[in-house]
Amino acid sequence: ILVVACSHPTGSSISRVDLIVTPERAAAGDSLSLMLVNRSGVTVEYSFCPTSLERREEVGWSTVQQPFGVPAGSRMMCMGMAFALLPGGTAEYRQLVTEDVQVGLYRLRMNVTAGDSRSPLYSSEFRVIR
Repeated sequence: ILVVACSHPTGSSISRVDLIVTPERAAAGDSLSLMLVNRSGVTVEYSFCPTSLERREEVGWSTVQQPFGVPAGSRMMCMGMAFALLPGGTAEYRQLVTEDVQVGLYRLRMNVTAGDSRSPLYSSEFRVIR
C-alpha cells in the first residue's frame, strides 16, 4: 500500500506572500503601486480584482470599497480571472485613489490560493491625506 499526502496547513504558504502598497501616503487622485511578492515555495493564484479597501476604525477594520478603485454607485464589475504567481515571482498593479475615499489609515484585502487553501491576504498599511 502506498499512501501519498500533500497539504498546506492554513497560512503556511500564504504567510510567505506579501502585498506591498506604495507610497505610504496618498491623496485622492494619486496612484498607488500594489506589489504582490511570492516568497513561498509554491505557486499561488491571485487576482487584483476584486481587491477590497478597508479603513481602520476605533475597533478593527471595515470594508469601504469593494472592489477598490470603483467609485460608489458605479456599475463596474470584476472578471473572474486568476493568475499564477510562481515561487520568487512578483506581480504589480497600479490603482488610483478615488475622490470618495476619506482621510484615514487603510489597507487592502485580496484572496490568494495555494493548493487547496484559499486565504485573505492583507496589504501593508497606507494613509490617505488631503
